[in-house]
Amino acid sequence: MEPLHVWTMMQHELTRKSRERQRSYKGEAQEIPSRGILRRLWSGLFRSRRERRDNAC
Repeated sequence: MEPLHVWTMMQHELTRKSRERQRSYKGEAQEIPSRGILRRLWSGLFRSRRERRDNAC
């Protein structure tokens, strides 16, 4: 009924989750973020490769 209220609730939930995630990172700070970076690089690589193939055609 109230989109703004729903949005603020969503934002609150997201910030709380990210805060919990950061708290859990302190124990395993080396491993998880690097994995996220690798995944981002991997997806970027595939995206660029796909674009190159489209341009070649």
